[in-house]
Amino acid sequence: MLTSLRRACGLLAQKNIRAVQTTANCASDQLFIHRDSEHDNPSIPFEFNDANKRRIEALLKIYPEGHKRGAMIPLLDLAQRQHGWLPISAMHKVAEILDLPRMRIYEVATFYTMFNRKPMGKYHVQICTCTPCWLRDSDSIVEAVTKATNCEIGGTSADKLFTISEVECLGACANAPMFQVNDDYYEDLTPESAKAIINAFKKGERPPPGPQNSTRYAADPAGGLTSLTTPPPGPGFGIRSDL
Repeated sequence: MLTSLRRACGLLAQKNIRAVQTTANCASDQLFIHRDSEHDNPSIPFEFNDANKRRIEALLKIYPEGHKRGAMIPLLDLAQRQHGWLPISAMHKVAEILDLPRMRIYEVATFYTMFNRKPMGKYHVQICTCTPCWLRDSDSIVEAVTKATNCEIGGTSADKLFTISEVECLGACANAPMFQVNDDYYEDLTPESAKAIINAFKKGERPPPGPQNSTRYAADPAGGLTSLTTPPPGPGFGIRSDL
């Protein structure tokens, strides 16, 4: 009797307790903790400009009814591109547009390091120091960039032009060492070419992205192709004639 009563009470409790979503434990005070400041607090209004409102309207049409939350990352990216970084008021605006709890937006914005939650320089220089780049002397690239910008890793230059970050693999290992400036990859760097790129940005120029030497195209071997040098054979190549 008591066992049946206990089981019935347990089932009743399960039906009446709402499902609770949990968030990840904080792994970094810089990534996961927000403190209101003069330049980042909910009282500072944020509104998408007209061009981005049209982009948002087009984006939301991609997703089926009830699945608008799938547009969260594209909308956060639009907000960051418009503002230069991602303040908390922009997160609240995205939550409002998608009709989501603000916590769902916080979870995503604090998980992905591509979202910058503090003021950034005009040019975000992300220097890869992962193993392939390190073996190709990424330390000298770090030194060249920090000297050219007069800015240490993790900081922003006094003229607000550059923010310097040290990052893990950016997926261009065949062109190590390299760094990323905003959306562009600059590869096959030397300290001299890294300094030249920074100086070009200082002048308001946009240096051509990609490999910074003249001996290779994209990720091809520096000495030219060593395989796949002829057109591929047609159907039947290598097949026995008696089959």
